[in-house]
Amino acid sequence: MKDPMTVSKAKILLERALNVDEYYLPAIYMIAQIYEQEGNLSPAVAVLHKQALDQPTCRIYQMLGDLSVKQNQLEKAFDFYYSALNLDPNNKRVMESLESLGKPCNTSTATSADSTGPVLNGSLLDATFSGVNNAENESTPFNNAVHEEDTFMDSDHEGSGSDISI
Repeated sequence: MKDPMTVSKAKILLERALNVDEYYLPAIYMIAQIYEQEGNLSPAVAVLHKQALDQPTCRIYQMLGDLSVKQNQLEKAFDFYYSALNLDPNNKRVMESLESLGKPCNTSTATSADSTGPVLNGSLLDATFSGVNNAENESTPFNNAVHEEDTFMDSDHEGSGSDISI
């Protein structure tokens, strides 16, 4: 953390933003990062998990995977990273995270008549997330003004949003 006072003010403003619109993704990503930097992994996981249930995005699952690795919950991390790849099969950051866990990330399409979705490494992913549209581009009062792609924490590019200092 660069300046604890600034982080504290940011946290208050982010909480207010989430009280107005609980689905405002940039605020969710930032507050989860603040919790993580404070060492409060449980609230970070809670806010991200709630969003994963309501509006799953690749980035949400990537961040949940990263937090699971920090908690040494590697099977959970594996599942979260595969859920992220189900939403964005070409996400290099997620592929690198899986490879760092020692898991290859070759993707293919399901060929079995009874399967309903992509198969990664031969195992059918949770069908709950198959065919989910990318909710990051859904319209909310805040998202109309600022898109997550416009923020400085875009995980599809260099580095991880979890590694940014606030």
